[in-house]
Amino acid sequence: MRAPEFLQNSWRSILLWIMINTVLGTIIASFLSAGRPGSFTDNFIKSQINTHIISTLANIAGYLIGKKTGGMNVIKRIMYIMPGTLTAALIGNLLGIIATGSIHGNSRSIPVGEQYTMLLLPVIIITLLITAIYVSFEFLKESRMKLLRELESAVQSRKESNDKKINGSITIKEKENYFVISYEEIIYLSSSGKKTLLHTEKRDYETMQLLKEIEERLPDEIFMRIHKQFIININFISRIQYYEGGRYMVHLKDEDETILPVSRKVTLILKEMLSI
Repeated sequence: MRAPEFLQNSWRSILLWIMINTVLGTIIASFLSAGRPGSFTDNFIKSQINTHIISTLANIAGYLIGKKTGGMNVIKRIMYIMPGTLTAALIGNLLGIIATGSIHGNSRSIPVGEQYTMLLLPVIIITLLITAIYVSFEFLKESRMKLLRELESAVQSRKESNDKKINGSITIKEKENYFVISYEEIIYLSSSGKKTLLHTEKRDYETMQLLKEIEERLPDEIFMRIHKQFIININFISRIQYYEGGRYMVHLKDEDETILPVSRKVTLILKEMLSI
């Protein structure tokens, strides 16, 4: 009998709430019509009024109580919300009978206590069932939202980390000096024995670090090892040229118009990265 998101300002939710209660009212009316005095129409109208009053009180009670169930699992939430929701539904049952007391029909002669008893079983069953379903639905929705928030947070953290990494710099020791070189300045890196050369737009830097050691410190989003001796900044690629024998050469956008070989095993990866 409880309507999801009843208190939200949504015509869609309100319409769904009315439709559900109309169906429940019809079920209760059919239940009461069997062997009971009064016409089906009288019972239907009364059941509709009763159902809406009962569900409204139960929904409000469940909403107010449910606000305190954050962090509880499904079973604890149900056990916490159920008593208050059921109490409100039983009170609504009594108020509904009183509210429909002026409706004409043979059932007017039935004592209030007997009418209350007639509705008691379906009220209890439906309230327990719908409350359990609603609580489970809300728990799953919250779990899904929590998971989405965690995923979004993880993606954002990774993005910020990548942005920081991509927009960062690397420190290189050349003889007795340490140079902080921005990633965007590096055109390519080449190895010469146990030394590595960093080629930038301003000048070349020589360090005693191995190319492999420096490679581990570079973001693979913009740097790629195309050959055992070369790592390039893909932002400086001008074109890739095919040569006979299945070989490819990379042309870079620098003053020297550098041309570097691409190893066969890297060719497909490079072409995929550049969408060619």
